[in-house]
Amino acid sequence: MNRTDIVVCGAGIVGLSTALALSQKKQNVTIIAHRYVDKPTYNDEYGSRIYAISASSQKFLERIGCWSNIPIGRLTAVIGMEIYGDAYSSMLDLSSWQSSVSQLSWIVEASEIERSLVKELIDLGVSWIDDRCSGYSDGIMITEGGKRISADLFIGADGSRSTLRDLAGVARSVKDYNEISLIANICAHGSHRSKAFQWFGEHGILALLPLPNLSFGNQLSMVWSTNQDIINCLNDINIDQQKSYIEKKLNEITCQRLGCLKIVSNEISRFNLTLERSSFIAHGMAFVGDAAHRLHPLAGQGLNLGLGDAESLCDILLSKAPNQNFGDIELLNKYSRIRSRQVSRMYFVTDALHKIFSSRFPLIKLARNYGLSFLNKAFSLNQ
Repeated sequence: MNRTDIVVCGAGIVGLSTALALSQKKQNVTIIAHRYVDKPTYNDEYGSRIYAISASSQKFLERIGCWSNIPIGRLTAVIGMEIYGDAYSSMLDLSSWQSSVSQLSWIVEASEIERSLVKELIDLGVSWIDDRCSGYSDGIMITEGGKRISADLFIGADGSRSTLRDLAGVARSVKDYNEISLIANICAHGSHRSKAFQWFGEHGILALLPLPNLSFGNQLSMVWSTNQDIINCLNDINIDQQKSYIEKKLNEITCQRLGCLKIVSNEISRFNLTLERSSFIAHGMAFVGDAAHRLHPLAGQGLNLGLGDAESLCDILLSKAPNQNFGDIELLNKYSRIRSRQVSRMYFVTDALHKIFSSRFPLIKLARNYGLSFLNKAFSLNQ
């Protein structure tokens, strides 16, 4: 039987960040997940898994030595954001200087963060078992390969379908929005000028995030949360027809704010949109990221909340008294209290915004469009 202090189940960004932050403080950590497979990057090729990294998340990644490893050419600083309602004239224009910051957020590929985290973990010699959790009993984990591992604390960072959470019998609440998010990288005729864009309307919620420009045009990441009617249309046609259909819709929705838009990704990714939540802790366990919560992408805060979980959990574990072990219920309860408050606020705000901007009731549509215009005028008066 293998023995360690802390086991991290999962090798996504949140799990790797948790393992790295603890390992850097000389803690005995073992990762259980299939090993990361690095793929080469090319100047004119960008992955479709894109994240907007907040200032607090960037500071955490910088603190654990990850941020400095990411090539500057793969990063985009967001210095402004335009948000549109149903009527093109209803618009909120935000800029970083209004908030007295250099940028509102950073846009970066998931693969670049993962590659950097893995490099740091390898340099530290952190134990990594290329396997998956399949059983758990009385502080002992059993992997699919038959390994038995005991630890003081098991951290579930294995996503929204967390095996560890299910083995612990932790309940999960799920609200299905009956929407699908479509993800692809696009090329625009006009410059994004390091701005992010968002359109709310009956088409759903369309977000365009700035990426480093390609040699043949201006690049953005598309995240389009749309209804089942659009998805049904896409299901009946081939990939080339899907691209043409989406491009036509994009140009209609954006009124060609960025000129003509073309999809440059080989594939169009999609995933179901849900609002999910479960307990942050169980006996001898803590859960981080999607294993504990999942939000609608309209606010772009899913990964940032997960990194907040990782930072908070690590800080609490590293502050333990000499006579405490890492699975001490006092430590776990403290983590749960802190993160529950933060996630509850974002949970409420995200769901409320979705209700407001997805409503087709005329008075609500009028109110939200007026609200955007009013806020934009208020910001303009303060400039």
